Parts: sequence; structure tokens; C-alpha cells
Amino acid sequence: MKIYFKGVQRRLGYYNNWTFFAKRDGKEILLVDIQEILVDSENVLPFEINPNPYNPEHYDKVDARLKRQAKKDVRLSKLKVNLMRRQDGICPLCGTILILNEEDVERDHITPRAEGGADTFKNTALVHKTCHLKKTAFERKIRANKKRLDKMSLSSKSGESK
Repeated sequence: MKIYFKGVQRRLGYYNNWTFFAKRDGKEILLVDIQEILVDSENVLPFEINPNPYNPEHYDKVDARLKRQAKKDVRLSKLKVNLMRRQDGICPLCGTILILNEEDVERDHITPRAEGGADTFKNTALVHKTCHLKKTAFERKIRANKKRLDKMSLSSKSGESK
């Protein structure tokens, strides 16, 4: 232990047996004792309490921070960055903030391409992956019901003509 630690008189009335040191070029280098560092109030940064996402009083601060983080995320392509700015960091399907670290974000076509929607900036939006899956399943169900109704109406019209 005497290789790494040394007893040192740090200040009047304070002797520290556990001062970390090393030898370099025949000189002893001592680790600074944290108690010896003087703190000026001018050098101390003001401590701001981090907003708590579960505290209703802090919702606005948390939302603002998450939106800023979402807009600056480096994992997004230029198109996604522009969509994020246009949407103000909000998923248009569920109305909550798009948190890129926690959930996958996908491009959604507002008017589905299966229904003739174009693959343009105006027809796309960023949404949560789960929201996108729900929307797609809902749209498929509507299309299937529409086809079934069309078949029923065609069969009833052909039955009337006989």
C-alpha cells in the first residue's frame, strides 16, 4: 500500500494517511484533496431542478425539452427532420410526443398509397410504430368492409333485375 498511498500533512491539524500519489521523473505527484478546493459562489452554476415528467406542474417543461431533443436527433434523415419540425414533434395519430429513443418512429402516408395517395412530403407524417400498425389495420378493415358492401349491393341489384 505504501506504493500508492502516502501520509501527508495537508493543512494545520489535518493529516491524511490515504493520499494517492505517484512518482514521475523522481518527483512525487499528489492527488488533490477535494477538501482543499475552495469554491467561489461566482464559479458555481445555478442548479436547476430537472422537471419531473410525473409532476403536472412540470408537463410544459418536459414537453418542450422532449420536442427540442426530437428535432435535434441525429438518427433522422433530412426528410424526417423536416416532418418533425412541421409536426412540432407530435404524433398526429395519438397526439403524444415522438420520443425517438424509446419507440420506433415511422413515416406514414396520410392518404394510403393503396388508395392513390402520393409519396410526397405533404402526404407523409411521422408516427409511432404502434400507432402506424393500428392505423394500417383499421384502414384494411374499412377497405375489406367496403368491398363486402359493394359485393352485397351488386348481388342485390342483380337479384332485383331478374
